[in-house]
Amino acid sequence: MTASVLTYPHEVIRSRMMDARGASSAGNVFTMASRIIKEEGWRTMYKGLHVSLVRVVPNCCITFMTYELILRWARDNMKYGEEEL
Repeated sequence: MTASVLTYPHEVIRSRMMDARGASSAGNVFTMASRIIKEEGWRTMYKGLHVSLVRVVPNCCITFMTYELILRWARDNMKYGEEEL
């Protein structure tokens, strides 16, 4: 979740650059970022974050739970020679 919050401005810039292909496109990431902040404000960099988090939070929970269950199963059922994991 923290990674999503920290990297979300990159997603906004990337999507804006994809939309602005052609004559009106910005030169690079920094130009586009400064244009977005100048014209629309810094809060625009996090516009739509809540929708992204609705997707990310359940995904993280499922991934963590799956990892823990597989680790528990491996410790209980897998043996290498006489040693257990």
